[in-house]
Amino acid sequence: MIMTIDVTAYICCTHGEGIEIEPPRDQGDETGISINETEIEAQIVPSELPDGCDTSLVGKITVFAHTSGGYFYTCRDNTDDYLYIQYPETGSYQYPELTAKNHEHCQWIETQITVDGPESCNQLQYGCLWEYTTVNSGGGEITGDKSEAFPNGGSSVVHQLLDNSIVPGMRVRLEHVFFNYYETRQITTTHDYYHTPAITGGQVVAVNHAYNDPRITYDVALVPTTGTTKGADREIVTCKPSDWVEWEVGDFVFVTKPVTGDNSHDNYTIIPMMHGGYGA
Repeated sequence: MIMTIDVTAYICCTHGEGIEIEPPRDQGDETGISINETEIEAQIVPSELPDGCDTSLVGKITVFAHTSGGYFYTCRDNTDDYLYIQYPETGSYQYPELTAKNHEHCQWIETQITVDGPESCNQLQYGCLWEYTTVNSGGGEITGDKSEAFPNGGSSVVHQLLDNSIVPGMRVRLEHVFFNYYETRQITTTHDYYHTPAITGGQVVAVNHAYNDPRITYDVALVPTTGTTKGADREIVTCKPSDWVEWEVGDFVFVTKPVTGDNSHDNYTIIPMMHGGYGA
């Protein structure tokens, strides 16, 4: 009696028509192999058999590999639940929580939270890396459940800010990194902005009038002021300065929003603040 082993292979984003089977010798079509969408189920004979055992059964399973870089995009998903910013509530915590969801695609290897806004981050290809989560191999044990072999795929990770490394006005981007054995591809899945009820921030894109001119204003690319900020582009807003600091095009500045009530003002106003996370 020859002992066989039941094996299930999970095929990444391909289908049964991408799989060929060469039956074992003298076995005809009775291969004991079934193909169902992205799964192959088969019984295999161990390569090391006891002395005197020789089955003469040699077969082959071939799966066509995708080598095109565009293959990653076939499974791209931009749904809103990939990135969520939870702002502080009274008596809970002082800084926001960022929830990042890992991709379900089996070529996913890493999720990155990157931020941009300050010039030092904008000069980098993918912005300033703030936090990341990598794929978990599942311990290397043979498992009968795909979720056990690929435990982080599709799961969410909560990251708690503990300081002002991410400040109002910065854009928070969720990057998914994929590897298909031939190449690595990084994709921006979605983005949002960190902002507060009173303060936002953005990059100076134009200086209106000369320095020391009381009429001077600055055009600043700010977080959108109306509607949802998820996946939105910045909008250009004209801001007044609060003092005599001379801002230049490219500077990342903090801006107070218009408010109503006692001591109200109706202008977006640049205020001289600095943050220590990434520099201006």
